[in-house]
Amino acid sequence: MIIFIKTKHMDYDHIRIITEQEIGQNLWELLEGNVINKIKNESKVEKTGNYYKYLLEGHSFKLGPELLPELYKPFKDVCEALNFTEAVEFYISNSPDFNASAASSQDEDEPHLVNLNSGLVNALDEDELRFVIGHELGHIISKNIDIKGVIEFVFPNYQGIPLILYNKISLWDKLSELTADRYGLIACGDPSKCVSAFFKMSSGLGLTRYNLNLATFLEENEKLLESFRKENTINVASHPMNPIRIKALEYFAQSTVYKSILDNKSIESDPALSSN
Repeated sequence: MIIFIKTKHMDYDHIRIITEQEIGQNLWELLEGNVINKIKNESKVEKTGNYYKYLLEGHSFKLGPELLPELYKPFKDVCEALNFTEAVEFYISNSPDFNASAASSQDEDEPHLVNLNSGLVNALDEDELRFVIGHELGHIISKNIDIKGVIEFVFPNYQGIPLILYNKISLWDKLSELTADRYGLIACGDPSKCVSAFFKMSSGLGLTRYNLNLATFLEENEKLLESFRKENTINVASHPMNPIRIKALEYFAQSTVYKSILDNKSIESDPALSSN
């Protein structure tokens, strides 16, 4: 088992992608995020976070240290690895789909929420699971989940977005996922486990019966990236393509930012990482 990272030096802003931060701040200001949040908090309409919590409590399984300590441990480990001390409730939903989600607290006395589908939990080993949990917590820590909430409030289901904003929101969506992946890597502590998690989530295959040749898989990943470059492939999905996510994590794993975290040192900006 991998020994996960525990660090006292966790400068969250240095972990995030600079362009993602800049576009996110721009979107927050353009859409009057502070005003929208005030409207949401003061309105009599039931808060989305509360509805989500009620839904999870009524139809999903809430994890705890006493009920299933072995399963709860990686969730607790990730919070410690990311130096995240705010209250979080973790849930498992009965679904074969490989999916996970998070919701940020809307009041100081309410916890954040993270939910993983059982299909994902059953397919991933403990270290791969840490990557996914860290990814979801990354959305909360970076507060990108709050920006996304404002976008969805103004443009429900992402419908009716003006063209002048559509490409900016689409780019920010993808960059926010890459930022969340960085938190996942810090929580997991092993780039190869992040890659094997992507393999399982994209193929649906487990590795109990098969041995994944990681070097060959990464070589194929490079070929796909080159093909994307030549063909100017367009991705209309909210998430970046997996080959891009894997390559972005490779850059981050080689950065002085990540190495500073491994060495438990103060994080400094990395010009090479910014250029990549």
